[in-house]
Amino acid sequence: MKTRLTSEHWLFKKPIAHRGLHDEYVVENCPTAFRKAIEKGFPIETDVQMSDDGVLFCYHDDDMKRVARLLADIRDVQSKTIKSLTIGENEKIPTFKEFLALVDGKVPLLIEVKRQKKKGIEQKILDELKGYNGEYVIQSFDPFILKNFKKLAPEVIRGQLSDSLNKEKNFFVRTIVKKMSLNFLSKPDFCNVNIKGYEKSKKYAKGLPMLCWTVKTEEEKEKAEKLGINYVFENVFS
Repeated sequence: MKTRLTSEHWLFKKPIAHRGLHDEYVVENCPTAFRKAIEKGFPIETDVQMSDDGVLFCYHDDDMKRVARLLADIRDVQSKTIKSLTIGENEKIPTFKEFLALVDGKVPLLIEVKRQKKKGIEQKILDELKGYNGEYVIQSFDPFILKNFKKLAPEVIRGQLSDSLNKEKNFFVRTIVKKMSLNFLSKPDFCNVNIKGYEKSKKYAKGLPMLCWTVKTEEEKEKAEKLGINYVFENVFS
């Protein structure tokens, strides 16, 4: 498949901090984690969810129990409630707008768009990115989200995330994400695949540039470097 990217694109040059530089002391996707990544000069990967009233937040899980200790789906929660929550050591869940203001173009961004219950997250993200003076690309597991970005802003670089999704009950969804079989519709510029299944995913990428997620051990770091591919990481850089 054709791509607009070359090997010199920032996406393939330097390891990318998964949800910022977080550890046992600094929670993921929080302002401190983002500042630490900026200080080290690492590109940042973050996730974007939409609250029930349409506000964008940097938060990974649908379920808020693990990080925010709230028994609710973030997509069903009002923004006022989300803003009142504390995560980690007295951190707040940043809105996407706050995140962009914090980074302010200092490092490139790998923005993962999460699957939503309501429509419209793509346009909301593009609206908030208007006037942003920094490098960024979009990625998603959902090929229909990428298809919408292609329609709304074809100039934006798009990436298809891939995984085996063994816990996914829907066979159709599981197969699409694993084999990236709707790439002909979403026309991604790159693929981001699980490091554990890189070899199998390579054939499904059909020649598109690749990077991998999430490198968490020295062994996985060595594997990625031996393969000559860039990666999203946790824990392997202090």
